[in-house]
Formats: sequence, structure tokens, C-alpha cells
Amino acid sequence: MNDSSSPTFARTQPVAARIVAIGGSAGAVHALSRFFAAASGVPHDTAFVVVVHLSPDSESHLAELLAGATSFAVSAIEDNAPIVGAHVYVIPPRVSVTVSRGVFRLAPAVGRPDIPMPIDRLFASLAADQRERAIGIVLTGANADGSAGLRAIKAEGGMVMAQDPETAEHSTMPRLAIATGLVDYVLPVEQMAAALIDYIDGSKNANLPESDADGHSPDLEPVLRALAAAGSEFRGYKRGTLERRIARRMAVNRVSSLDAYCNILRNQAEEAEALSLDMMIGVTEFFRDPEAWQVLSERVLASLLAEPEGDQPLRVWVPGCATGEEAYSMAILLSEEIERRKASRKFMILASDVNRAALARARTGVYAAGVALPLGETRLRRFFQAHDDGYQIRQDLRETILFTPQNLIADPPFSRVDLISCRNLLIYLEPEAQQRVFELFHFSLNPKRYLFLGRSESTDPDSVQFEEISKAWRIYQRSPVAARGISGHNFPARAVRREEFQPASRAGARNKGYAELVNATLLAEHHAASVLVNPAHQVLYVSGSPDEYLRQPAGEPTGNILDMAREGLRLKLRIALRRATGSDSAAPVSEIVSNADAPAIRITVTRPFDTTHFGKSLLVIFARLPAVDRPIVSVPVGVDSDLWHLEGELRTTQAALGSTIEELEESNSELRVSNEEILSMNEELRSANEELETSKEELQAVNEQLNQVNSQLEQKIDELGALSEDVTNLLASTEIATLLLDQQGFIKRFTPSAGRIFGLAPADTGRAIANVLGAPLGDALMPDMEQVLSGETAHAEREIETATGQWYIRRITPYVAVRGKPSAGAVLTWTDITHVKRSDERARHLAAVVQDSNDAVTVFDRTGRFLAWNRSATTIYGYSEAEALRMSVSDLVPPGARQDHLDFIQQALHKEALHSYETRRVAKDGRVVDIWLTMSILRDDGGNVVGVASTERDLTERSMSNAYLRERAEQLALADRRKNEFLAMLGHELRNPLAALVSAADLLTSKAVGESKKTWAAGVVKRQGKAMMQLVNDMLDIARITSGSIELNRQAVTLQTVLQSAIEVCQPIVDERKHSLSLLLPGEPVFLYADPTRLSQVIENIVINAAKFTAPGGSITVRASVAADRLSLSIKDNGRGIPPAMLGSLFDMFVQGPTSGGQRNSGLGVGLSVVKRLVELHGGSVRAISDGTTGSEFIVDLPVGSPPVPRTAAMQTR
Repeated sequence: MNDSSSPTFARTQPVAARIVAIGGSAGAVHALSRFFAAASGVPHDTAFVVVVHLSPDSESHLAELLAGATSFAVSAIEDNAPIVGAHVYVIPPRVSVTVSRGVFRLAPAVGRPDIPMPIDRLFASLAADQRERAIGIVLTGANADGSAGLRAIKAEGGMVMAQDPETAEHSTMPRLAIATGLVDYVLPVEQMAAALIDYIDGSKNANLPESDADGHSPDLEPVLRALAAAGSEFRGYKRGTLERRIARRMAVNRVSSLDAYCNILRNQAEEAEALSLDMMIGVTEFFRDPEAWQVLSERVLASLLAEPEGDQPLRVWVPGCATGEEAYSMAILLSEEIERRKASRKFMILASDVNRAALARARTGVYAAGVALPLGETRLRRFFQAHDDGYQIRQDLRETILFTPQNLIADPPFSRVDLISCRNLLIYLEPEAQQRVFELFHFSLNPKRYLFLGRSESTDPDSVQFEEISKAWRIYQRSPVAARGISGHNFPARAVRREEFQPASRAGARNKGYAELVNATLLAEHHAASVLVNPAHQVLYVSGSPDEYLRQPAGEPTGNILDMAREGLRLKLRIALRRATGSDSAAPVSEIVSNADAPAIRITVTRPFDTTHFGKSLLVIFARLPAVDRPIVSVPVGVDSDLWHLEGELRTTQAALGSTIEELEESNSELRVSNEEILSMNEELRSANEELETSKEELQAVNEQLNQVNSQLEQKIDELGALSEDVTNLLASTEIATLLLDQQGFIKRFTPSAGRIFGLAPADTGRAIANVLGAPLGDALMPDMEQVLSGETAHAEREIETATGQWYIRRITPYVAVRGKPSAGAVLTWTDITHVKRSDERARHLAAVVQDSNDAVTVFDRTGRFLAWNRSATTIYGYSEAEALRMSVSDLVPPGARQDHLDFIQQALHKEALHSYETRRVAKDGRVVDIWLTMSILRDDGGNVVGVASTERDLTERSMSNAYLRERAEQLALADRRKNEFLAMLGHELRNPLAALVSAADLLTSKAVGESKKTWAAGVVKRQGKAMMQLVNDMLDIARITSGSIELNRQAVTLQTVLQSAIEVCQPIVDERKHSLSLLLPGEPVFLYADPTRLSQVIENIVINAAKFTAPGGSITVRASVAADRLSLSIKDNGRGIPPAMLGSLFDMFVQGPTSGGQRNSGLGVGLSVVKRLVELHGGSVRAISDGTTGSEFIVDLPVGSPPVPRTAAMQTR
């Protein structure tokens, strides 16, 4: 599609001849797409402006969405951009759009809390800019936006469409637009484009005929007569307004001829009604021009309300009230002013209009939100109430206004009015009609009362009827000058014809020229005067001096020439006027008035030459006849004398008749004034009668409602009877023991179950409950009842256990007889909850089992969402119960195990048998936990799967136990191997000495052996016996240490003594291996509290091992140091060392160092194990250090100190 944002494209396009504004909600995109898809045939000089309700927080893509539905260029609206044809312009976010002089104007959108009405704003500006060429379309939407704006379009003669609410996604906007009665077309979206094309084409052809060669405009009288026949009179409206409205309806009906349209009017009553509605467009709103209303309140209402209150209420007349906004604005302003003064002044507002449909809407007082919201929150709360269609005026304010149909031009006005508010009505009327309306207003207002007009309206600057109060806001006050009557109006039942309205005179509106000066001179020379009067005989203009012929009668001033004519002239003047009015000829009519005592007077009545300007006005010329022209009167004789006397009597009779006629005219004048007042009163009575009719209809509606309510009440009584029977049966069948008590605690009613439990009989009704119930069911009953009845608590509950182990829950609630009133008593119920208690106990036991189980127990629904989670699940997975209940099973299943879970779900759904299996779960810290999963299906009463219960056992500890067992088995195997090695070694160590002993024994018992051999044999026995003794001692030490039966003989001993004893034992092997043994001891004695034998055994084992595993000629160093009451004893050699891998198990049982040179080590491998056990028994520790190549070092750490002193000994010492 094309992009209209290009500047070059914009310059080459023509300015739009038609601008179509389309409004809808944000959801109208689909409707807009369908509209533009059907609008391909719209003329290319047409531009569309689309305004929808957009969110201020998001960007709009409406232009892109509509670009695919139309061949027109689509773009967002830009400020000050001209509107050109063949374009679709879309509103951007956060702005409102108006049209001025064919260009766009953008302004920031209205912020909250105000409700933005961008469609109303666009429609109103389009109407002001395009006038009768404006077109508005209302599509789907959810508020009242657009309803107010279409009024402005219709007021300027534009056209309005609305989407058929049946086809709209949101029908509120089109429905409220249609409710205004101003919509021309109500169509589905798909049909709107065709109707729009027909209208545009028709408007080009539907033109009224041009003026003819003589300048006469086309005759609209047939149209006006057709409207009058339909009950609507529009004579007096401006011709331009009439022509625009007629042309617009011709375009709507697709006719190009005025005659053809007149035929439609005559034959179709609905078209006459439609044209009438077009004529009667009421552009009104609440408090239009707020500054004007403020001035009205300060300068007019304040003055009226400051006057003393009389018998009659303050009367306000609002002609042309349309749908009532202005009338209600006046009522609101008066109410506020009266409240501000803290007064109780009564007022009545008479609101009239020719549009009966608008009056019907005004009476209901219902207005859309967009119309009412500008009033403000305060006035909305005070004077409005919420309604389905927006807001409704409150009933008390509506009752102050009388809405009545009235044609301001043709119908009688109201009288004795204190204020008239007629705003923006006179601008539609011709000047003659305006002048007549001002005369009506002057007649209706009480002296010095007020007239309130629109800003574009004003009275005649030369008028003496009204005085200006506020020039800026068009507020006037009735002048004290008496009215000269309402020109040309006798308040007929029919409408007044347009030609009856003639312009009043404007004093000072002329300039005296030479011609007028000559005219005045001639009139003065011939003692003549001329008076221009309208068909109602009202004086319009006076030339010359008429004082000789006319005078103002006593009383109220008048402008009627017959009332002003002097005696003797009135009869002839009336005859001349009647002859001139009744004659079709343009020839003047004359009458001569003769008087014997004065010159004769000729009265000539003729028509002015300028009939186009003056219409049917008449020019009356008074002139005295010269003396030569007067007939010579001689005194007759004889028959002539009789004739002369008869003529004299006739003249006398004529004079008397003239006097009678004058009196009759005065009476007629008085009767006419009375008739006018009676007609005004009749109009008010008619209006009041209509209100009474309305009230009657309302009363009939109320009566019908009462009948309906009565029927409903009868139905309710039947329902209550059935309900009473239901309650009786319910109480009889319920197993809940129930007692109804009054406020004093007396029994009013009880159920059969209560009778069985408490042993009640019907005779117990009326007894005090305290005398009936005892313990335990009645425990603390009265205090609980007092709390409920006093309102301290809404109800009281207590669980009670009987002696038989039955459990009841007692509940006390107030007995509310009438809502909002204090309780009339109490309702007591005892519910047997024994089975619930037992179930609860079983449930608690089961819950305890589940919660305390070492296995994770969970419950989840069919979607995997967790429903239950025990403590072990928290321990295993790390998620708390609150966290888990927001999770699902899939959150715990690692990716590799999800298929197993899905397979299980499928099995569950197909009711297949389930089995336990090993799987994996992911903990909160990311650990993957091996579990053994067992699941059970949970079903409802219908057998449908509703959830799954799972038991999940953590296999981590089992794995750890298996590993531990494997390690332990390995350790036991190692120990067994070492045991076997030990036993083999032990056998070897025992076999060698025993072999030597056997050999020595043989030598000792042999008699053939000499003494030297026997002595050697005895030495062998001794040495081998000592070796065996040592082996046995080592075995015994191991046994004692292992069994814990070894005992230490602790005593105070010095380190030197222990070392000396050990060195003596070790010295032979040291010397045998040619080692050097060095002792490095502290200078001062080191005391130990130890078993010297066992400690010496420790040192012996380490030193002997050092000697054994060090090559001959090595060195062994024993070093002792004391620090912080601890002895550190180091025994270091420079032998082959200990492999680092053996350092961890060096002190284990049966462990020996590595062999050297392929020879096995002597000994049992228990020495260092004994060393470690003995050192630990002394409260110390031993460790080995070696790099495996440069020797080894054993460090023995022991506590230093003397033995504890007994308490008795310490006391004796002191």
C-alpha cells in the first residue's frame, strides 16, 4: 500500500473536498478493516480521519493494520499537516485531534481522572470547520464518546452514520448515538461505504434552484406547508438554514429536484419528521460558557433571591430547551445559590421546545457520561445518580422543571416570568421573527426582570424594551417602558405566516437628505401627515406632524393607529383601512371627515410603491382640505329642510355611533389583553395538564407496579407458607439438636433430636434453659449466651465431651428477626462430632506417620501440581512446603527422567497397573538425588483420577551404606590377611625358639654331651625362653588394650628415669648394630605423671624399631622439649625411612615396615599399635614423619605435671 507520509506525495494531492471522521474503540480494528475493504469506490477527493481509544502506555500499529485493507494512503496524523484527498489518517497515541481550516491540530490527550472524549472533540471541530460538508461515523465502542459530537455535525447540516448495534462487538457507542435521534443511517459496517458513496454523489446533485433573473429565490412555501401539515412550523427561520437542511435531506433521499422532494414530503410522514428533526437540532450542553453562568448567578440570581419571598415561586422560562441541559443547568444554579444563602425559596422552570422527542428525553433526565462528566464530581454527587446509560438527574430536581411543547413563534407565550434564558435559538431566525420574539419576551417578563441570551445574539441596539446588564454575556433587563403590544399576533391556533412579520421602526436609523427636507416642507405647507402601518394597524413610521390627527390615549401607551386616532376620525379611518385592505387594486382609498366648526379632513389610505420591502403595509395620509374646496352650506327650506334635519340627526347618530364604537373598541382592547392573559394562563394550564397527564401515567404505572407487587406478595405468602412447611419438615428431620431461645433464655422451639438428647417434651416450651440443661452439655451456657446477645461476639462455639465419650460442638448464634435490628434471642445447636473426632484422631495419626516418615511423601494433581508435601520431602529436596505447593513434579524431574514420568501419567490415565521403580530427582541446590519411587492413584467417587500420592525413598544413604560396607569389607579383608600373616609370623617366631629349645633340651638330657655344651644349651634355653616371653607379653598387651582391661600404674616420675630404663633394654641391639644413640634433654628435670613401665615400653619399641630398620653404623637421636605443660619427645634415625603411603596405617595392628634385601622382618607387627594405644592412655599422641628415603622421626606428645593432690592432703598442708 502507499505511504502518505512522503512530503512530495502530500504536495501533489488535492485538498480534500469531503472529510469523513470515523470514531470507535480500540477494538474497532476489525470493523475498520471491513469498512475500508468496501470503500474502494469512494471519490478520491475524500479523506478519512480515524480516531480510536488508544492506551497511553503503548504504541499504535493501527496504520499498518489498515494499510492492507484500502488503496488509499494510510499514515499517522501530524500536527499542522494539511488534509488531502485519497488519504486515511490515523490518530497517534497520547494526543487528541481537531481540524481547523483544513489542517490537523494536535494537543496532549486529557489525563486521568478525567475521561477523554477524543471522538466528540474531533466531531465538534469538524462541524465548525466543514459545516454542512462534515460527515461523522460511529463504530463499535464501550462508552458514550461521539454522542455529543454528532449533535454539532447535525447542527451544521452534516451527515451522521452509526453501526448497527446488532453487528457491533461493543454496542454502547452506536446505541447511544442512535438514541439521540440524529443518526441518518444505521447500517452494518459492510453497507456503510455504499451509503456514503450515494450520499456524496447525491449531495453534489441535490442543489436547490438558483435565483431567477429578477432575483427571486426558489419558493420554499410548498416545503413549509408540508411541514406545517405534519405539525411543525418553520416560517421565520433563516432562509439559508432552511435551504441547507432541505438540500441535505434531498441528498439523503437521492433526489435532485425540489418538486420531487416536496412529493416525498407529502407522501412520507417519516421524511417530514426527519426534516423537522434536522431543523430542530439543539446544540446545547450543561453550563455552556461557564463565565456567562457565573455572571448570571452574581448579577441576576443573587438579585432575584435577595428580594422578599412572595406567594408565587420564582418563574424561569427556557424556550428552545432541546434535551434539557440548559434547563437543568438553571435548576442546579438556582439550587446552589439557594443553598448558599441557606434559604428555602421555591422556583419553577418552564422549559419549552417544538421537539417532542427531545422533551421526552429531557423529562427522563438521563445523560451519557461524556455529557455529564464536565459538571465535576461535586455536582455529579449532589444532583445526579448513576444510571445504566450514564447519569440521571435526581427526582427532586426534575420536579422543579415543567417541560412542555411550544412553538415560540406561533404559540402563546408564558406570562409573569422573572427570567428568560433563550440561548442560541434566535441566530436561526429572520430579523422580523427575532423582533417578534423580543416583543414576546417583553410581554412575558415582569417589570425589571431579566433576559439571558447566547453570545452570538443581542437585542436591537435602538430598542427601548430592554436595558443592557452585561454586554459581554448578553444579559438584559426589561425596561419599565410599557409594551406597545405584540405586532400582528392574536395568538391563533394556526401558525402565523411569514409575511405577517414586518420590521419595526428604527428611530435614528435614517439620515435626513434634501428629498426628505422637501417632503417635510410640503407636508407642513398642506397641513398633512403620513403614517405607515402594518396589517395589524401598528404604527411603523410617522412623517410630518400628526398631532392634529393622532394622540396617545390615557393609560398604557399603544402603537395601534385606530387607538391613537382623535374623535371623529376613528370611524372614517377604520372604514378607509378596511376598504384598502380588502381591495386587490393598488388605487388609493379616501374618506372625508366633515365638521361644521373645522376644516374638512381627507383620510387617504394607499400602498407604498416598494412592496418588496414593506410587504402589505399601508400608508395613511391625513390632509386638511382648503377652504375653497369646502362646500358652501346653506340653510335648506321646505323638503330640503326636512332632509337637512334628517341629515343632522344622522350626523348626530353617527357621532353617537362613533362614541359607541370607540367604547366598544376600548372594551375590545381590554378584552384582547384579557384574552392574551387567558391564553397565556391556558398555555400554562395546558402545560400543567400535560404534566398531570404524565403524572397520571406515572400513577398508573405505579398502580400497575402495586398490582404487580401485590401479586408478588401473594406469591411470597404462598412461598412463605411452603417455606414454613419446609422449615418444619427440616427441623423434624434434622439430626442436629436445635433450641430457639428468647432474650430471657426461655425455650421457644426445639427439634425432635433435641428432645431426644435432652429429654424435652412440648410442655417444656417456655421453660428457662438453665433449668433444663445440666453438665456437661450446659457448661458455661449462660455466659456464652450473654456475650452473643450483647453483641460482644457474633457467635460462640464450644466442644463438649460427655461421660459416655460422645463429642458435641455447641454453637450459639443470635436470632435475628428483622435485619438491622438487635437480636430477638439465640439459636443453640448441638452437633454430634464423635465420628469427626475419631476421624480427626485417625487423620492426625496418619498425618503424623506421613509427616514423620523418613521417606518423602507428596500428593500432586493430574497436571503435576503439588497438593501435599511432608517434612522428609523438605529434607531430601530442600524446598519448603510453601515453595513446593507452588511447583509441579516437572520442576524436580531431570531431563533424562521426564519420559518415565510421562509414561507413568499415561498409565494412570489408562488405569494400568503401576509399579515402583528407581528414578532421579533434582534438589533445590542442584543435586541429583537417586530415589525409589512408589506411587498410588487417588480417585474420586466416580472412579476418575484426581491425583497421585507418591512415596520417594532417598537411596543416597543406602549408597553410602553400601560404600561403607564395601570399605569395611575391604578393611576386614585386609585385617584378615594381616591376621593370617600375623599367625604365620607368630608360628614362625614360635617354631624357631621351640626348635632351639628342643635341641637344647636334647643336649641337656644327653649324657654324652659335655658341660660346656650343656652350659651353651642352658643359655639357648634361657635366651629363647625370654624371646618367647616377650612374644607372649606383646600378645597379652594387645589383648588387654583391645579389650580395654589394661591398667596404668601412674606415679610421679622423671623423664630421665624412664629414658634410662628404656636405654638399658635397647642398648644391646644398638651396640649389636653399631649405632650411635644420642640423648638431648632439658637442663631441668621433667616430671611426668605416668606409668614408668608402660612409658618405657613405648620408648623401647620405637628405639628398637629404629635400630632394626637402620643400616649398621647409623645414628639414633632422642630429643625432649617442654612447652606449655606438654612434653614433645622426638626419636629420629637416619635409616631407610618409611614410605609415605604407609604413614596412615603405620600404627594399625599387624602392619610391618617394608622388607630390605628380600629378607622378611622379625617381629609380629604389633609394636607400634601397642605404642599408639599406650600413649593415648596417657593422654598423649604419637605420629611418624618420613619422606621414605632419609630416615624417620617419631614424635610422642605427653602432658607434663605432678599427680593430683588429694583434698585432705591439701588441707593438711595448709
